[in-house]
Amino acid sequence: RILYTKHRTRFLRLLSKSLVGNTMLPAYVIASFCKRLCRLALAGPPSGGLFALALTSNLLRKHGECACLIHRSGNAEDGLMEDVFVEDVDDLAQTRALESSLWELSALEKHYHPAISALAKS
Repeated sequence: RILYTKHRTRFLRLLSKSLVGNTMLPAYVIASFCKRLCRLALAGPPSGGLFALALTSNLLRKHGECACLIHRSGNAEDGLMEDVFVEDVDDLAQTRALESSLWELSALEKHYHPAISALAKS
């Protein structure tokens, strides 16, 4: 819902400054925000999705310990894996984001908006 609010630009700018500017954040915090941003990109408008993908990309580049979110793959027979991310908790330590994967990026590669699709592929 945040991508549809009146002050979304201000909120996203402050979020970006808070997350990218702070190098002392633990990996589970960055991983949780990456998962939540990618899920917002799936359900939100293209303008918000582009910002969420760009911020996720910057966070993953800056915090190499979260690269496991991209490189984790499913089982050998069908390539699928269960997403263990717990979205409904307020404590980021309990989201299990580091045990999950960013499968949302694969879905965003097939997005109807060409810019989102291209950014998800890169």
